[in-house]
Amino acid sequence: MASRTANKIVRRQHILTTALKIFNTQGFQNTKITDIIVAANISTASFYKYFSNKRKLFQAILILNIEAEIDHATEHLNSITAIQPQDLLTIFANRTNTDSFSELLYPDIVKEFTGYEHDHTVADFYHAKTEHFWRLLIRKLRQGHFIRPSLSDEALLIYFDVWISYFMDGNKLNKSGQPIIVELLPQITELFLFGMVNVDPELQNVIIERLK
Repeated sequence: MASRTANKIVRRQHILTTALKIFNTQGFQNTKITDIIVAANISTASFYKYFSNKRKLFQAILILNIEAEIDHATEHLNSITAIQPQDLLTIFANRTNTDSFSELLYPDIVKEFTGYEHDHTVADFYHAKTEHFWRLLIRKLRQGHFIRPSLSDEALLIYFDVWISYFMDGNKLNKSGQPIIVELLPQITELFLFGMVNVDPELQNVIIERLK
């Protein structure tokens, strides 16, 4: 029984990995289920045993990636005994080795995060997963006296949510049809970090220089 379960996990992961490679090169919309079946060398029945349609497969890929990234960030955060403001850089920059997504997939990722066709599967998972991380981060920063006492946890959680929601809106992240996220990310990160963290101005300047 254990062996059979393990084989199912391996087979499902194989389909996910194969599908992501195809999505990254062809895009989500241009990929057919038959493309994935052929590339993964599986039967049609095997595909539908794990995923009811292409979108559910794509959602599973996103959820797996979200889980890996948040778990990795949480593990890193837990390893820090006495957090310092500069640790935030490594927490947010220290990513896992999970496969990345090509620019072709960005519009479809945004759709999933914004509840396309009233399906909030990915967005709900993301918010539930990140809330635990944000609360842990707030607790660590409070222990180091880096958050003003006047700021409540709930207010900070809304602050995080607003910040992240901006990145889920594809229309706001484009300028003349070109993505501007890379150009603005250091500035946005600076605002994000120091809108919540109260640190010495000299240390703040050092961290800002490292963001550039």
